[in-house]
Formats: sequence, C-alpha cells, structure tokens
Amino acid sequence: MHIAPSGKALLRQYLIESAPKARARVTNRIGWHDAGPEGAVYVLPDTAIGTAAEAWLCEAEGGAASTFIQRGTLKGWQEEIAARCVGNSRLAFSVSVAFAAPLLYLTGGEGGGFHFRSSSSDGKTTALRVAASVCGGHDYMRRWRATDNAIEAIALQHCDAPLLLDEIAQTDPKAAGEIAYMLANGSGKIRAGRTGAAREVVQWRVLFLSAGEIGLAEHMGEAGKIMRAGQSLRMAEIPADAGAGLGIFENLHGHADGAVFAKALAEAWGRTGHDLRGCRGFDCLAGDAADCWGWREGGVKSRGLIGPGPVGQSDFYVRRFQGGGYGQAASRQPIEGAPSIYE
Repeated sequence: MHIAPSGKALLRQYLIESAPKARARVTNRIGWHDAGPEGAVYVLPDTAIGTAAEAWLCEAEGGAASTFIQRGTLKGWQEEIAARCVGNSRLAFSVSVAFAAPLLYLTGGEGGGFHFRSSSSDGKTTALRVAASVCGGHDYMRRWRATDNAIEAIALQHCDAPLLLDEIAQTDPKAAGEIAYMLANGSGKIRAGRTGAAREVVQWRVLFLSAGEIGLAEHMGEAGKIMRAGQSLRMAEIPADAGAGLGIFENLHGHADGAVFAKALAEAWGRTGHDLRGCRGFDCLAGDAADCWGWREGGVKSRGLIGPGPVGQSDFYVRRFQGGGYGQAASRQPIEGAPSIYE
C-alpha cells in the first residue's frame, strides 16, 4: 500500500478512531491455537477450522504458497490410496503418522520423527507420497536439502501437520543431527534482534517422516560426528524392507510387481488428495478435545508392554510410536466407510 506523505497523519487518525465490527488474529504458523473458552482453532494458510468467532489469518514469513490442497474426492482417495494400504504395514504406518500429526496438541503428544532406511530403491519415497496424500499433492513433500534456518521456516509451515523429508543424504552431515534434534524438540535457535536483545524463539509441533538410503548415524559419521542417544530416540529408524520380497510392500493388490504398484499409487496421488479440511469431525475436535483423551489414555497404558531394559529410552520409543496409534484411531474417525488399513 502506497501512502502520500501528506496522508500519513490522516491514516494514523483513522487507525486510532476506527471501531471495526470484526477483528482478526494474525499468526506466522499453521496448526492449533488456543481460542479461549470456545476451544481451539486450526489455522491453515488460507483458512481456519473451528467454532471460534474470531477470524484467524496466517501470514508466513516470505509469503510461502500453501501446499495444502484438495483435489478429487474423499471417496476417490479412499478407493485409490487408502484401500491400497491394506496389508502394507509401512504404507499404513505412514498414513497413521499423517493423521496423528494434528493430534499432538490435543493429546499432549510429543514431536519427533521416523526414518525409513534401505540401501535400494524399494519404495521408500512411495510411503512418503502416501502420507502426503492426506494433506496435499506433489508440492507437499520436501527434501532434506536445506539449511537449518530454512528447516525452521518449513517446520512452522507444518506445525501440527505431517512433515515429509526425502533423501537424507542431501543434507549437510555436519548439521543433520542438530536438525533432527531441532525438529523433534519443537523450537528454533535463539537469535539477537536489532537492539541486541533475544528475539522470540519460534516454536512448533511436528511429526516427521524421513527416507533415505542411509541412516542418521551413518550420515553423521561422514562428517566425523557420533550420533547421541537422544538423536536416535527423536528420529526412530525403521527398515524400509517389509521382508516379503517386495521391498516396502507386502500386498500388491493385483499389480504385476512393486514398480507397477508404486506407479499406480503415484498416479493416484496426482489425481486425489484428501486435505485436512475434508476430515469429518475436525470441527468437533476444534471445539472439544474430550474425544482425544481416550486415545491418549490408551497410549499411556501401552507403556506397560515394554520389557526390561533402560526404562527411560524404552519409554521414549514407546511414546514415539504411540503417536502412530493416535493416527490409527483418527483415520477411522474422519473417514466413514473407508476400508480399515490395519487389518
């Protein structure tokens, strides 16, 4: 907006004397925000979900374009993507993580990540694409190839949503471990402002999925660094190979081989994207989080399943995978009539 020098005084007077009928809150991150007695509101780049009377606007630094899109229909997503996850543990887990991400705030869950590792092209990226279909299309997936400062901005754009990072080998091995820490811990670096005082630290909540031909420890080792226990806990490694001789897959649903099945899923991803706004019941969760507490209590009870050993680390791992359990429950709630992908 361009204002003539002679009009600045009039603009100030207008701003002081104006009494707008409606107000809006502005935030620089997506995800859940406390709306007081009216519950919570889930802010997306171009809209907000919830019963809060006030309008919410998301103004991300740099004006990043929204990657949350909805194409096709919910029924199409159910038939072309969700149904093909049946009998495929890695695909089902990926979808679970995608649905669990928006529940961290409501259940008191912790952020963190999972890394699919395999030395061959066995469908790791396909698992990330399936997870991306919950929120958007091709632009929703990200790559590790970014500076830690850029990762902070990306995390803000995926707060309370799944963050999907492909090709871990593309990031600087010197910074990889610290990035894993930063993403899971949910806060950026402390920086000084113009006056020398510390700026407000950016914060987020993310569940992230990663994939690559090497793991975090091996990648850090290329720079002479040793992975600490805390880093391995915050980014749990999962073998991409499901052990059925089909790479990441176990059930090809009638396709000739894994490559053909992966291509079918990729094409379906291009045609249909679910988008969080399509979740039935999302508005209800924004108004009342009570329904989530049963999932939370069930997850807490699951800690009793761990065996003897270092209790602190075992408990941390259980809580990390507990997040996927939230997603398993959530995926049944908003998608009525969809086939169970956990059979």
